[in-house]
Amino acid sequence: MFLSIAPPLMDFEDELLWINQSSNKDLSVLYDKSNYVTPNTKLLIEQAFIQPLSLQDQQILFDDLLKQNRNIAHQYGLTPAKLPQLVENNPLISIEILLRLMLNTDITEYFNILVNMDITLHSMEVVNR
Repeated sequence: MFLSIAPPLMDFEDELLWINQSSNKDLSVLYDKSNYVTPNTKLLIEQAFIQPLSLQDQQILFDDLLKQNRNIAHQYGLTPAKLPQLVENNPLISIEILLRLMLNTDITEYFNILVNMDITLHSMEVVNR
């Protein structure tokens, strides 16, 4: 059997300190729940890229969109390259997301993709609104 000496503990100045909740009752961890997307919503938005959603599922996404206040594209995994899929399968959801993205500076990329898409009934509906 081979025995070795335990390595010495390193002392780092920038080391993260662990806060023990049980020792200090005055401390509380604050969590911003405004950016939380439920697993059900993530599943629905992934399906929205692939296939048209039922009215009930669309309503669930609309309700969740109303709760979100920033960075919707990042949370839903919407990139400019995925926008045509969303427009073709679920134009009403894409309209709502684009309206929310208008508050963001990255909206020009999404508009460029939207303008350069093949013209279909769904893309015309999104552009019209």
